[in-house]
Amino acid sequence: MSTNVLSCELLLHADDLDTLEQLVFNGADLNYQAENGWCLLFEFASLDLHKELSHFARKNLNIFNSDTKGRTAIFWAIYHSKVESLKVLLQLGCDANEDAISALPALHYAVYKNNTNIVETLLAHGADIHKEDDLGHTALSYAQVYEREEMIKLLELHGAVKPI
Repeated sequence: MSTNVLSCELLLHADDLDTLEQLVFNGADLNYQAENGWCLLFEFASLDLHKELSHFARKNLNIFNSDTKGRTAIFWAIYHSKVESLKVLLQLGCDANEDAISALPALHYAVYKNNTNIVETLLAHGADIHKEDDLGHTALSYAQVYEREEMIKLLELHGAVKPI
């Protein structure tokens, strides 16, 4: 079986540690990406397979991969509201201030998704409350635009300041 075929199989068996180990033993590439950029890393983050994520990160799974649209594992953890996967990614070395997708910081995306647990996790791991997106907007600006009152209170509690 070719390496590409074995590597494709990784995506189909993300929730089966024994099968993944066998595929890797037989030559599957942990960092294989399909044409659209989808990879085992994103599968782990999306399905909240945080134990598998942590296990394979120690075996050279690249936690910094992005897909063809610039979306990262942090994006997929936020998109699917997977707090434990997000925590593991941050513990493994992903930056809470990185863009979840090109030019959109993770904190801003979490505010847009209106997930206070994700926002609190990012802030606890050093997300910059004052960071601006490429248009100069802060996470608080997003909360105001989308009328997320609970999010506004949370961000202000962590030091966000409304513009004068």
